[in-house]
Amino acid sequence: SNPPSHYVWLRDHTQVHTGPTYIIARAGRVHTGLYTCLAHNSYLDSRTQTTVQLTIYYPPEGQPSCAVHPSPGAVTLLCAWPEGLPPAQLQWEGPQGPGPTAPSNVTWSHAAAQLSSGSIFTCTGRHPALAPPALCTVTLWEPLGRPTCWSTATMGHQFIMLSCEWPGGEPPATLSWLDEQQQPLGSSSSSTAVHLLQAQEDLAGREFTCRGTHLLRTPDPHCHLQLEAPQLDVAEPRVSVLEGGEAWLECSLRGGTPPAQLLWLGP
Repeated sequence: SNPPSHYVWLRDHTQVHTGPTYIIARAGRVHTGLYTCLAHNSYLDSRTQTTVQLTIYYPPEGQPSCAVHPSPGAVTLLCAWPEGLPPAQLQWEGPQGPGPTAPSNVTWSHAAAQLSSGSIFTCTGRHPALAPPALCTVTLWEPLGRPTCWSTATMGHQFIMLSCEWPGGEPPATLSWLDEQQQPLGSSSSSTAVHLLQAQEDLAGREFTCRGTHLLRTPDPHCHLQLEAPQLDVAEPRVSVLEGGEAWLECSLRGGTPPAQLLWLGP
């Protein structure tokens, strides 16, 4: 205008700057909003205004996170990187090439038969506010060996604790205890399974099975545990010594699952 006008910048009806150009030196997401420029020419007695919508792009915090969710005969890969403006674009890539893409979170399902131990999957996150992409990686691998079973007496020998372990693997193996009819005892768990039995005589001779399940291992490996009552032997059922001499009373245990404890009782 001629003569020059007087300029004022407003945000939410509050003056934030005077002059035709408003420079925000370090713009952050708090500066996002609608700005109004008012021009007043006192010589011509004229007023005019215009608005500018300011959008600040910012990336999500941290890095994308990868997770593996196994299911019977399949596995689902999850990648998430929430927040950010605009949302980050995520894409999976595996041994056979690129996979699905989506903003903020993306999943990719595979049949177990298509996978092998050592398969590497990478989720790449891209955002306009970041020059290099951000990554997270998942490596599927089979746990070594097979499940290991053992039993212990607990809580003053009132209970027998069945324990099973099969560490390692990605995703971790799923373990479950089965009775003699191959019916599940309690719920399954990852890497370690524990089940409590109330101690009673009719448990002697009973066999229990811990079954391990992993999407990269067929058939399912397992271990067996048979509860066994211990046999107690004494070296001499009758011992005689002279008064004042030293008397040796000896006994020993044979077998027993879980291991038994020896306790001597006096007359």
